[in-house]
Order: sequence, then C-alpha cells, then structure tokens
Amino acid sequence: DDGLNIIYNNIQGSDVYDLYNNCTNDIMAQNNDWGVYDSTLIEDHIFHKVDDPAHGLVVFMPFSPALPVELTSFTAAISGNTVELNWETGTETNNKGFEIEKRNSTNNWSVIGFVKGQGNSTKPVQYSYTDPLENSGEYLYRLKQIDFDGSSNISEILTVSYNPVMTFNLNQNYPNPFNPSTDIKYQTSDAGHVRISVYNTLGQKVADLVNEFQPAGSYKVRFNGDNLASGIYLYKLEVNGMSSIRKMVLMK
Repeated sequence: DDGLNIIYNNIQGSDVYDLYNNCTNDIMAQNNDWGVYDSTLIEDHIFHKVDDPAHGLVVFMPFSPALPVELTSFTAAISGNTVELNWETGTETNNKGFEIEKRNSTNNWSVIGFVKGQGNSTKPVQYSYTDPLENSGEYLYRLKQIDFDGSSNISEILTVSYNPVMTFNLNQNYPNPFNPSTDIKYQTSDAGHVRISVYNTLGQKVADLVNEFQPAGSYKVRFNGDNLASGIYLYKLEVNGMSSIRKMVLMK
C-alpha cells in the first residue's frame, strides 16, 4: 500500500534483498545495509523476514507495531445520586491503568480514583467507575491513561448535569449518642440563607454551625461538643422561613 517492495536475488550464491520503491523504482536499501536478516526498520516501517519455500522465495513483509491503548468508547450516565462511568479498550500495550479526573465550573481538575489496566491485551476490555454526587450542578469527567513507563494520554471530556429533586429535610445526627463529634446532614429545596444552630435544654444557643447563603442541595456539617457537658442538645435548621428541630445526646 505504501509503494514498498522486496526483490530477492541470488548473486554468486549470496542472498541479496533489495527494497524498491514501486513508484520511483529507486533502490532504498539492501540487506548488506541492514545487517540483520530477520527484521529491519526502514522509514518507520518494520520488515520481518518470512520464508516461502513453496515458491523458493524469501520475502520481507511490512509489520505495524501494536497500538498502545485504543479507547473505543467512553460514556457517563446519571444513576440515582451517582455518575456511572464506563469505557472500553480495543487493545492495550503496557497499560498501567486509568486515573479518573473530575471538575465543575469553578474547580480545577482533580483525581478522584484509579482503575488498574489490563497491561497487555488484544481483546476488548471493559472498565467502570462510580462517582457519588451530593450537590446539583454540571460536572466534567475525563480519563488519564498511564503506561508503565509513566507516559500518559488524556481522553475526551464528558459532561453530566445533576439536578435531583430536593426536599427540605433535617436528618438525625450520626452517631447518636456521640463523643465528642457527630455529623448532621440536611437538604434544602431552594437556594437561600441557611442557619443551623445548637441549643441546650434551657434554650441557650451554644453553637452556630452554618450561617451563610447556600444553593439548593444536600449538605453535611460536623458538630464538636468537646467543650460542652454531657446531656441532651437541640439542633435547628432554618432556611427561607422553614425550620426543623431534632435532639441529640452528648455522652462523655
């Protein structure tokens, strides 16, 4: 296909292999230039020696080196509150694996996971990775394929939009009872100024955990009661005129 042809001659009992350019009829190289009869590299083409005893010939056939990692597909889909990433390779050579990278409209690319590669394979290989989501928004994903020698390639970028239907909710803290820290999860259905405060049973405020504007979404905040006495405490969520209160127990 590229106009290269091997001509075999026997001159005074010595084998001579001439590499011709079919288009120009120029001799590009001979075996005495190559020094190796089994294979040689000429103009980025590797030629391997193939014996053809049926026709009394010795032919050098062009050989293409294997592709490194051929990524045949890469997809992303929302499943509940997670993003399911799936990709497939057609062939692999020296494939250490894939770093999964993620960003949103305000952050830089960050590595969120790694999936080990097959190493070397001539058959299709399927991979997957699941990324949990908490807040609504647009997210970008890409793969960084890494070879064992440290070289790498970046895939195309996939974009997904996560817009779950949010409800106003204040979850029970966990763990409960706790000592000295516990996590409080909550959800807001609309953007607004969010306040979460902690009170003792006398109605006295002992801590403000959140006091800021937040987009609609799911959140988590940690409460540390290290400087408080054991007992029952109340935590209150307020946003856009709505409020919710729950009890928690600090047990030292």
